[in-house]
Amino acid sequence: MATENRFTRVLKAPAKERPVLDLATSTVETVADILMKDELFAAVPIFSTAFKAMKAVDSLKDRLFVAKLVAFVREVENAPSEVREKIARNLSTQDEGRKAGETLILVLEKLTDMDKPALLGALLVHYGQSRITAAELRRLVSAVDVAFGDDLAEFLDETEAQLAQNNKLPHREALLNTGLIRMYGGQTVDSIGSIKFGINELGLKLHELVRMG
Repeated sequence: MATENRFTRVLKAPAKERPVLDLATSTVETVADILMKDELFAAVPIFSTAFKAMKAVDSLKDRLFVAKLVAFVREVENAPSEVREKIARNLSTQDEGRKAGETLILVLEKLTDMDKPALLGALLVHYGQSRITAAELRRLVSAVDVAFGDDLAEFLDETEAQLAQNNKLPHREALLNTGLIRMYGGQTVDSIGSIKFGINELGLKLHELVRMG
């Protein structure tokens, strides 16, 4: 098996090794103020609106949302300035970019897996680097949302040689509804009725982006 990438390690890590939840003990208002000082996120209406809304209520749900947002933001804050500027511009002025920003906020808010926000932040950076389109970003964000974390980790840990093969790996079957996997039927008389699962173009794209870091 290939060396685990950092997202695979996070998805597989024991709960006690996930300090992001500790951020939920901070006040929502304080964290929202910190996030709002980030020029990129303050410049994008969908993000700035979400951050301002967090300051209104200080419930457990809001605290958990803050923790997810902080993990997400941390992935973006170290991107080159030109990448951050492009993200802010596209998410603010382009129709597809606005839709992508809305999808990110909606998914982040409902995520039940605290290990996925960092991956979403990395995908946003790849978008800013023109490695994926706004439509691809939305599809990938939705796929990460739907995927069960353990299955996603197994998928991201596959080698390039494994990706090229159609097989019956349980995690592939479980990821079929994410849009990352496609199903194949038998091609011969002997194999008719035999179902295997392969990686489609979107799945290959996600794997490629994660390998890039």
